Amino acid sequence: NWYVWRKGTGWMGRLLQRRTDWGVKSGNVHHVFVYEGSRSWGDVSLKAGRLPGRLDTAQGVVFRHQDPENYCRFEKRKARNKGGKWVTLLRLVKVKGGKETVLQSVEKDVPPLTIAQPETYRTFQHWAKPSLAHLKKSIAKRPILADRFQVDVRGDRAVATLDGQRALQAKDDDFRRGAVGLYCQGRATFDNVEARLLRQD
Repeated sequence: NWYVWRKGTGWMGRLLQRRTDWGVKSGNVHHVFVYEGSRSWGDVSLKAGRLPGRLDTAQGVVFRHQDPENYCRFEKRKARNKGGKWVTLLRLVKVKGGKETVLQSVEKDVPPLTIAQPETYRTFQHWAKPSLAHLKKSIAKRPILADRFQVDVRGDRAVATLDGQRALQAKDDDFRRGAVGLYCQGRATFDNVEARLLRQD
């Protein structure tokens, strides 16, 4: 049961899941994703912005989604390396029959994008002038940082880009079609989601 909740959320609404399939309350939901589109979608380019917030869990985009047990995702997560230090991992992950396989992973801290002119960013284009003026004053003290996920899938090849930097690529032939969506463990704020079907070369 998904719904948008705005009361007490500040400048953004929230898409919340009231209960999971097992009747657990939303506060206990650990793995959540929202998906859209047709399972018949083939080659596709998917983009999504992740607005400021803590990144202490995995967040990213879903593609070639068949069902909750079969899909692929491009994610950014915090994890401890072999030395015990917290690092940022970018991963392409396949889930087949509920079992996760990491297709490719890299330890890489890509600088987030800075939103210096909020009126040019879709999230804020509907704001009234007084609200934009107040936001600009806040930005002067503390810039708004955002991540931009992108994954382009053609045939058996997926190319993942974060904030304009090519990060990962992998080949896998299990899923050639499927829906697209958003993925997170815990809380996340996404915006400006775009999906575009690609023509065959």
